[in-house]
Amino acid sequence: MGLVTKRDTDFLEAREGVQVKDIMTAVADLVKAEDGIELVAANNILHTSKKGKLPILTKEGCIVALVARTDLKKNATSPVATKDKKSARGGCSHWHTTCR
Repeated sequence: MGLVTKRDTDFLEAREGVQVKDIMTAVADLVKAEDGIELVAANNILHTSKKGKLPILTKEGCIVALVARTDLKKNATSPVATKDKKSARGGCSHWHTTCR
């Protein structure tokens, strides 16, 4: 498992025949955080690592959220903007997966 971002695909000259596994960053190599991290701490990790995305994983390694630097910027400039009340993590993508 891994993560593919726009940075991974921006400089590909020929995309045909390229497999995701060849361009993704493997989970072991990702900058990541554990579920339950405070938004301020996640922002600090993104800032110091100079990454655009921070996967949030359970102890078992299941992804439960993806914090994006752009979301944090929007949250800082528009803190009273409408947010999804179902998400406990305002300012990040959130989904549930089945972890194996």
